[in-house]
Amino acid sequence: MPACLFTQEAKAQGDFLLVGLHTDEDVQSRRGAHLPIMNVHERALSVLACKYVDEVIIGAPTVIDDNLLKTFNITLVVRGSYSETSGQGPVEPER
Repeated sequence: MPACLFTQEAKAQGDFLLVGLHTDEDVQSRRGAHLPIMNVHERALSVLACKYVDEVIIGAPTVIDDNLLKTFNITLVVRGSYSETSGQGPVEPER
């Protein structure tokens, strides 16, 4: 599924789409030294270019807790990812 289609479907679930991006170090530790292809700032600009995204959190935690939900007034979490290798099946254990 293309990234903008993913964000379009996520945005349809609510009225404000806040996208969390993991740090480069987090991605490397889970997916290998060759990833991510773009650094976190490039990924943030790419995600913000999608018209359905309202805001980006750089350095989002891998575990979402009640404190984060309350701080940002989040009522629904849509979780997923899209990458060049997404069509090749899972590359990391399910979280």
